[in-house]
Amino acid sequence: MRSLIVAAFTLLALPAAAFEPTGNVVADAFLRTLDGLAFDNAAAGTVERQGTATVLDNVSGGSETKALKIDRVTIEGGTVNADNALAASAITYNGLAIFNADGKQTGSVGSVALGDVTLAPERDDAAVTDLLGDYGTLSVRDITATSAKDETLTIERVDVARTGRDKPGLAAVTLVMDGLKFDLSLFGEPTESQIRGLGYEALTLYIKAAGAWSAETGRMVIEPSAISVADMGTLTLEGSANGLTEQAFNAMESATGDFARLLEQMGSITVDGLTISFTDNGLTDRLLNAVGETSGADRATLIAQVTAALEAPVAALGDQGFTTEVTGALSRFLTEPGTLTVTSAPAQEVSALQVISAAMLNPEMIPGLLSLTVSAD
Repeated sequence: MRSLIVAAFTLLALPAAAFEPTGNVVADAFLRTLDGLAFDNAAAGTVERQGTATVLDNVSGGSETKALKIDRVTIEGGTVNADNALAASAITYNGLAIFNADGKQTGSVGSVALGDVTLAPERDDAAVTDLLGDYGTLSVRDITATSAKDETLTIERVDVARTGRDKPGLAAVTLVMDGLKFDLSLFGEPTESQIRGLGYEALTLYIKAAGAWSAETGRMVIEPSAISVADMGTLTLEGSANGLTEQAFNAMESATGDFARLLEQMGSITVDGLTISFTDNGLTDRLLNAVGETSGADRATLIAQVTAALEAPVAALGDQGFTTEVTGALSRFLTEPGTLTVTSAPAQEVSALQVISAAMLNPEMIPGLLSLTVSAD
């Protein structure tokens, strides 16, 4: 009798099932997650245990506006906590497809592999990306998305690693996205025609981002991160800053619209290094050739015109040596495209307030204050 009473109270504590229960606690927790994402009537064709894994085949769910199908879900070491959240050492989705209200497939994913993951059963603003949950590692392959106008975006792979999740206020992330390709029509006009005019029929990107942040110390580090576009070039960024604590972010948010208060917060935020570079892989020549064909000017004339156009605003800083450095680097880069780099490496940390004050009152101080250098290799 006692066991029956305990079982009855346990059932009363569970939310009503809008999915089809399978009798497997782990599988039902996953289907409950789908239901929480508004994929109603979530169901699995079959559920079985394979060692320490729970395997669901032919998973589906939907509503009046969308539907989801997954060929196979494999949950390794799954457990369900008191909040009905599903935690697992690994979850893998194979053959995922999304459909709109008309039954047209709008997206597909070959596979998704999650490590050290927790799926919350309900979210206020549910989205299909919530199927990723709170994870330590993520590996996605073969993504395809199609717009209502049949414009297509594909991604070959996405890999993400997150550390520090067990330490509140500490985060470190590395992301790699490769083979991101999309139709130029996604840009709309006149941008689409302008890019096509340079000889591009589609764009393929490679993205790498890495960094770390501590809410307590305010230290933020951007490790070498890059966006590379095939047959265009690669933009690379790295740097570090201090004073970006959680308290500082909250203070800046509350000071929105109050310039004086915002400036006050800028005094505690410092930058101790920043490097931005662009390595050409065909874009510069295409741009110069396109402008030359339109204007009738030869390459040497175009380079002289571009350099002269940049010289005036840089010269306004009042540092002739820096002006010569900038125009010389740009001229060399346009003549023989390679890598153009801008570096800030001050001997001492410089606050954001110092930079803003210099920009407003003494612009000529900026190159020296930030120890700016510009080079072309």
